[in-house]
Amino acid sequence: MSLTDPFSQALASEQRRSLQRVNLIRFLGAVVLVLLYSIDVGLKDRLMGNQFTQILGYAAFAALAFAVSTYRPERSRWTALSIPIVDVPYLFMHQIQGMETGEPTGSAGFAMGIFSLMIVLAAINMDKRLVVGTTAVTIVLETVLMQRAAVNVGSMMAAALVL
Repeated sequence: MSLTDPFSQALASEQRRSLQRVNLIRFLGAVVLVLLYSIDVGLKDRLMGNQFTQILGYAAFAALAFAVSTYRPERSRWTALSIPIVDVPYLFMHQIQGMETGEPTGSAGFAMGIFSLMIVLAAINMDKRLVVGTTAVTIVLETVLMQRAAVNVGSMMAAALVL
């Protein structure tokens, strides 16, 4: 199919709008994360702490991705790739850190829900390769989380099927 046929043009236009919505969701989620972290730890003690710096970096990336998809939609295709390349590993990193202070199996199970949401966000873009890539990354990272939580292999396989 060429980009000159009406269906291809309509699909490309809808993909750009969907990508803008996904980037807005990412940006709003990052803002909420910054606010929650600020309230939780207080700005006085950890303003420049490592975790807060990571959250601010992610929020800056989310703002950039949203700005590109809003003001330069023709160049925003790369922001869709950030779901499996940036978002999923970033969430994985936070879940790994959470396993140190909480219940490891609970963190691994909670991550499966978050990773499922990432797959849904990838699906909103209507790009099969993006959905497959995001699913593959989430399965690998969820398996790593479950392995660190000492979950049995059967549960890992069930999680892979759910994702």
